[in-house]
Amino acid sequence: MQLVNPVQALRVPAASVIGVNGSKGCIVSGGRTIKVSIVGSELGASLVEPQGADAAAITSVEIGSGLTGESCR
Repeated sequence: MQLVNPVQALRVPAASVIGVNGSKGCIVSGGRTIKVSIVGSELGASLVEPQGADAAAITSVEIGSGLTGESCR
């Protein structure tokens, strides 16, 4: 099986996805909050598709105390 239109997905720790509402949420990378669509998950990891950001440019995400005070707007 193959997608008609490929997606650029990132594999991130599930705890790095904040403000989850259905299949939408956010990640924080480089001090920037990025909206994502959650396209899958397994074994403590989430597969997310960034909205309005280049997936290849996201090299790290915040977890734990790095998310203090952050929200998904």
